[in-house]
Amino acid sequence: MLAQIDELQFDAALVDVEKITMPLDELVRTVSGRTALIRIDLAAVEETPGWDAYLVKSFLMKDLQSAIDAAIMRHPKPRRESVVSYSELAGSA
Repeated sequence: MLAQIDELQFDAALVDVEKITMPLDELVRTVSGRTALIRIDLAAVEETPGWDAYLVKSFLMKDLQSAIDAAIMRHPKPRRESVVSYSELAGSA
């Protein structure tokens, strides 16, 4: 999972804490600053450092969308210099 986060540069990662084999604090420390983290848990959790949002199973799609929006707002992704807009491409043709 960590290699995929680096390689694909996701805006947000949904993390089901029941499925993770590494310690959660290590995951947060490793991923911190790279992508927004959304914790999925069986029970409500207090706000924990390093997590940008959380969901409690079972959740509705509207709750998922709200969590993703909140996480991305809390953790804006820095704009990469290599990103080229469509207008830049169209102007160079």
